[in-house]
Amino acid sequence: MDLTRQEKAMQKLLTEHYVHRTTIRDALRCDYKVAEEIFKTAKAKEKSLIDPRPHAAQSKLVIEVTGGNYNFMKKQFDEKIKQKKENN
Repeated sequence: MDLTRQEKAMQKLLTEHYVHRTTIRDALRCDYKVAEEIFKTAKAKEKSLIDPRPHAAQSKLVIEVTGGNYNFMKKQFDEKIKQKKENN
């Protein structure tokens, strides 16, 4: 089963600890400027004094900034993938 670019990005957002701007853009299907604003807001919320990943933001903060709920998003994504598998 082949995942679309948006599905792959959403999978990364839900499974990886850190994501890049392009992943945010692809997962949320927004333009780069919106993804950049989400990224900057999420980076500003990070509490670490040392930035181990300057080009990536914490996934949980990205979801928080967008007003999403991780559990709900994960459930929706899993259902979408399950449906896609059944249709193939």
